[in-house]
Amino acid sequence: MTMQLPAKSSDAPEFDEVAIEALARFLPTEDDVRVPLGDGLTLELGTGERRVRVCTQDGAAIVEVLVTPSGPIVSLRGTRVRIDATEELLLAGRDVRLEARQRLELVAGEVEERVKRDRTVHVEGTDRLEAGAIERQASAGSVSIKAEARVAIDGSTIGLNDDPCPAPFAWSDRAKGLAE
Repeated sequence: MTMQLPAKSSDAPEFDEVAIEALARFLPTEDDVRVPLGDGLTLELGTGERRVRVCTQDGAAIVEVLVTPSGPIVSLRGTRVRIDATEELLLAGRDVRLEARQRLELVAGEVEERVKRDRTVHVEGTDRLEAGAIERQASAGSVSIKAEARVAIDGSTIGLNDDPCPAPFAWSDRAKGLAE
């Protein structure tokens, strides 16, 4: 059974979160509350499922908070969803996953990755890297390159054991630790 509240008129009181929560507490657990928000949107309180949803005219939830025994689940759905922070945006969780059906683009002034254990990248196609310069450093082990086919290294000059006194790159944690 669904309880439909009348559309809000200009002289009706505002429905704030506290009033809606208080109203939901007095409803039987099998009833839902629907509050028209205008522009074809509806606020739904599911008292049986312990959920709050903002839905479109066709019933699709664009914002949903579902309270489960393991904690709340928050969902945002839309053609485009934008999260904008003026200072810092933190996504934190035991597991964090970004999934793009077609393309993922990361644009930043500078990117630094910190991986506490191993890092593995699997690419089914070709892995390409273009940079002004490329520096790689193995601070505690060797460097291994393996290929099923030919390995080509081309350059105007190729130096093997070219630095008589090799030191870590200045940007590395190892170089910073030696400087301290």
